[in-house]
Amino acid sequence: MSNQQHSSKSTQHHHQQHYHVPQVLRNEHDIIFTNDEATCCKFVLYQLGYINDDYIKYMINLNELPNNLNDIINNPILIKGYYIRYIYIKYFIYHFIQKNKNKKIQIVNLGSGYDTLYFHICKEFNNNENKLLYLEIDYDQVIENKKNIIKYYNLPFKEDEYKLFSCDLKDINKLQNIFIENCDLNIETLFISELSLCYLDKNSNNLLINLIYNLFKENTRFIIYEPIIDINNKYGKQMLINLNKRNCPFLSLSITKEEQINRFKRDLNNLNIYINNLFEIYKILLRVDSNFSKVINKKHFMFDGIEEWEMIGKCYYFLYSYSCGGENNNNSETTNNSEEDNFNDKELPINVYGYKEYQQQ
Repeated sequence: MSNQQHSSKSTQHHHQQHYHVPQVLRNEHDIIFTNDEATCCKFVLYQLGYINDDYIKYMINLNELPNNLNDIINNPILIKGYYIRYIYIKYFIYHFIQKNKNKKIQIVNLGSGYDTLYFHICKEFNNNENKLLYLEIDYDQVIENKKNIIKYYNLPFKEDEYKLFSCDLKDINKLQNIFIENCDLNIETLFISELSLCYLDKNSNNLLINLIYNLFKENTRFIIYEPIIDINNKYGKQMLINLNKRNCPFLSLSITKEEQINRFKRDLNNLNIYINNLFEIYKILLRVDSNFSKVINKKHFMFDGIEEWEMIGKCYYFLYSYSCGGENNNNSETTNNSEEDNFNDKELPINVYGYKEYQQQ
């Protein structure tokens, strides 16, 4: 698979800043293993009929399924949490593509793992007029494995729009080179992170967010899925203990919703930030989408442990941020556009952002 340069004239002469990043000890192998676990959970969703993902089976070794597979299958909280996470991320990506029809856009998945959403995009938007660049970035071992899987199973992709890069997310200078050499910095770009930023120390985390905002400015969009661990949440504290024992601790984590919002605040033209937790999203979906209620209880009827589900669901948050335009933003939105804010859509006809918590005028 080619990783050829995709530079635009507007980015070729961009000034490159050199970042000094202190070394922090982490176990790369154990972090990679969390990707294998996430892929296995998606495969279980597929097998149980929660999701229609014909590509996920290629991303796992059926001869090396984890010993706790039955525990995953029989865990309603884990299954429902992963299902909501899966459809939520997919929804944002699909809406981003659909609302920018006939426009050039970019999607960057930070710590992409064995995610399969690009292949669905390639299939379902095959005749779409979007000019899409889709980048996936992860450890070298993950990217090389994924390239081999794509080649072996002949999975569909367009070489000029789908590019995979090996890079540790704490290597800010290498990331900067990838963005400058392959992206157009003057068009809307959606950055996705599902837990990946949590494995970076706080300094590297902030450097990465600053790098993206500095390069893409008002064209930056983030969709972030991360835990926010309240000191009074027993599940959250136990999760951190377990991750430390497995040598893959979360090195940068917000303890309040306000702290998480502040990480993504910048002095940009009309910056908007939405945030909501998994449990509240679940309740909203049950109330407004009858099909969701049928699917969420397809194999696991909602459970005796509703209090446990609430405690766990309130640990995990989706954050979405975007700016309503700048001098170079041709895809700008209107701040008080109720149709945009509510994301009316056949699949999820609700305000999937959650609540708007911050707006920079």
